Formats: sequence, structure tokens, C-alpha cells
Amino acid sequence: NNVIVAAEKAKLVPKGSVLKSKSDSNSKKPTWKKLVSALPNKFFNDQLKGSNSIFGRIGDMFEKEQDTIANKIMELTLKTTLIELKKFNFNFALVTGVGRYLKSGPVVEKADVVTVDTVSIKVAELVKKSRPKIEINRESFTGNAAMLTMILSIGGMPILDIAMRYKGSASWTSQPAVTAFMTKEFKNYLKDV
Repeated sequence: NNVIVAAEKAKLVPKGSVLKSKSDSNSKKPTWKKLVSALPNKFFNDQLKGSNSIFGRIGDMFEKEQDTIANKIMELTLKTTLIELKKFNFNFALVTGVGRYLKSGPVVEKADVVTVDTVSIKVAELVKKSRPKIEINRESFTGNAAMLTMILSIGGMPILDIAMRYKGSASWTSQPAVTAFMTKEFKNYLKDV
């Protein structure tokens, strides 16, 4: 609604577009998605920047609830709790590879495979040094792109580069897209078995 209010002030959407109650949703007003999808990318990106923006508030929440969120991200991305499922004949591996398409056709390089045992052991070693921590890059949502970036560290080692962003008017929904990539330091650490 805050984005729509700002769009009304900028005369980008008709006055009275903001839904004030559930009964409004039954009216002939355009849906939130239609209104937001019609906004210019630059306008929407500007709404996502700054300390009072949605990314500013998400950054505040991540810092306030650091322990819970860092642990949950560690579990979800590195699958550290899946080792328990091995008791039930279940296995898991992190497989990373690089592929590209050249004029001559697709080229796929040899993938790196890291088993759940390796990930669990290496993460456990790091957790003994210090608990997972998230560092928010507050400058990331004040520049040209509307994106919130952060680093998940465990035991003082940067583990994941994480980016949260909206990908443009076609995908503006209530949830942003989130990507996470293992850092070079962590990849090298996993190889040292």
C-alpha cells in the first residue's frame, strides 16, 4: 500500500487506488498486482531503497532476530539437518557445476560434489568456533539497484553470499527473489577433507 500511496502522489495510478478494507477488494478497483505491474521499474526501485523501505525493515528484522534467521538460513541452504535422514536410507549432496552456451553448443564443466557428511562435519567444525551470523550490507539497497545483500558467516568464515531483490514488474509479488551462493573460502574449506 505504501508504494501505491507514493504512486498516487506521483500521479502514476488513479487516486483512491489503495485498498482500505476487505470490502474494497470486492469493488471494481484494479488489483494490487495490476497497479504495481504498471509502475515504471525506476519508480518501484526507488521505493525499495532507504532505511524506511521494505529492504530497510527486512535488514532491521534480520539484525534483531540474527540468531534465529542465521541458523535457519544455514539449515535450509546447507541442509545441515539432513544427516539425520541417512538413518532412513536417504542421501543428499551439494552439486555445483558451470555451464555455458557457446556458438559451438553447450559446454558443461565437471561438477563439484560435496556429500551431506562433508557439509555437516565442516559446518560443525565452524560452529564450534562461533555461531552463524548474518552481516547486512546496508549500502546495497541505497545504490542504483533495489537489492538487499548479506553474508552468512559461520566460525568467522564467510559461507554464503545472499541477495534479495525484486526482478521487475513481471515478478513483483509480495515476496522478493532470494539467491545464495557459496563463497570461494567455503568451497575451498569443503575440499579440505
